[in-house]
Amino acid sequence: MVIAGFGEVTAAAPGAGESSLLPPVRRLVMDNGLRVLAQSDCSLPLIAVHASYAGGSRNDPPGREGLAHLAEHLALRGPEGRWTEAVEAAGGVVQGTTLHDQVTFSTLLPSRHLDVALELEALRLQQAADLSPRTVAAQQRVLVEELCQRADDGHDAPILESLHRCLYPPGHPYHAPPAGSPAGVLSTTAAELRAHVEDSYVPRRTTIAVVGDFDTDECLEVLAARLARLPNPPTGGPEPSRELPPPSAGASATVRGHRSPPSVWIGIPVPGIGEPGWFAAQLIAHHLAVGRGSLLHRRLVEARPLARRVTAGMAHMRDGSTLCLEATAAGGVALEELEEVLAGALDEWAESEPPSPQDLRPARAKAANDHYRRMQELPRRAAFLALHDRAEGVEPDVDLLPRGLAAIAPAALQRFAHARCRRACGVLLRIAPHGGPA
Repeated sequence: MVIAGFGEVTAAAPGAGESSLLPPVRRLVMDNGLRVLAQSDCSLPLIAVHASYAGGSRNDPPGREGLAHLAEHLALRGPEGRWTEAVEAAGGVVQGTTLHDQVTFSTLLPSRHLDVALELEALRLQQAADLSPRTVAAQQRVLVEELCQRADDGHDAPILESLHRCLYPPGHPYHAPPAGSPAGVLSTTAAELRAHVEDSYVPRRTTIAVVGDFDTDECLEVLAARLARLPNPPTGGPEPSRELPPPSAGASATVRGHRSPPSVWIGIPVPGIGEPGWFAAQLIAHHLAVGRGSLLHRRLVEARPLARRVTAGMAHMRDGSTLCLEATAAGGVALEELEEVLAGALDEWAESEPPSPQDLRPARAKAANDHYRRMQELPRRAAFLALHDRAEGVEPDVDLLPRGLAAIAPAALQRFAHARCRRACGVLLRIAPHGGPA
């Protein structure tokens, strides 16, 4: 690109030696197995605490889909809602999330109230949530209403869940949606919730990441004093197996009645967090479909306007992730035509010669820029560190992703694309709103 007064402008790819210049992440494993990560950032008088419990939806028994989500609701509120009220009274916010591999609680507070967040995580680890039948029944009603509402909101989450149901076969831990189903939620008993909490909300299966305005040594001392002596209950089964059924490939389906505009999605299984293929998939997503300069945007939106937009993203899981490509149909364009061109463009690129380093430079720079933009938000950074601590053999580091992207050679990227990122490697989903024709 040429800009008057500047000559030719190109994006600078992040080099292997570049870093965010943030203080290092300190990691501590306590005697009870609890893992703690701390990174000081005194730019604002805030502190983010992200607690990750290995009690995600992959542990839901058949017929009880939503058990982990229901337990998260109860563990977030505490008895009579007092735990969320304590955060709000300190000027903070807290959010709970259920994922396939983990349940998380993300708290943002004024830095002087670190003790509030740690006290709540201590209570969760002491399994002090109210699991009485009356409270469970009340939260079951709340959660069922939430599940019915989210299906009508037009968000991408139900689409991704449909994609995963096609991509991962029944019995696979990523087949069922983390949110659960109304029937599964209503079938869950207080005794089943208690067994789940006793197995999952324990120190040895927990990571707590703290990022914000504090002295790191003092913060770790406070964490150790409050959490190191919490016991692990004698019960509890082994960690979920990493030996998973193989994903499906080549399937396609149509989802009707969704409020999103008509679109075509392709979901491709790729390696889990921190593996070499995970970095390659992130770079492929940005090269193909992130930004106006991406290959699919130029081909589907600008050259022949079949799509109003194209985009790509990753669903990150511990033992395997999903690369998602999405094209929203332009007015009057049939989904069959959009599907054919999108899948054809993907296969053509995967079979082509490796891109040049110059061709990849904008995608590397865009991916690194997007990552660091997210890392400016303390809760997202704490979540990123905790997520990567759960992955096997990965050292939590804010610069992990840019360094990994910079290390990928074009030839290695194309070999990965040829082997893993063709249409036949994944599944295709057509979104036909309001029961319209596919």
